[in-house]
Amino acid sequence: MERIRAISSATYDHLMAKEPISWCRAYLSTGLACEAVENGIVECFNAIIVDARKKPLLTMLEEIILYMMERAFNLKQEAEN
Repeated sequence: MERIRAISSATYDHLMAKEPISWCRAYLSTGLACEAVENGIVECFNAIIVDARKKPLLTMLEEIILYMMERAFNLKQEAEN
């Protein structure tokens, strides 16, 4: 805080007037705001690769890479249109 005060006393005064929970990194959450979103994305991806997972490792990885490249291409095409 002393470094902030040395740079800008107005900023220091502004921060000190607020509750630390609203601006201090120590109080900020680093996780997702909604785990349901993360779970939905993972479940959707798992459903897509379920057939590939039954194959040998290299074949499985090649199929997943191909799927991801096609998906990226399609998303790019949609964004351009």
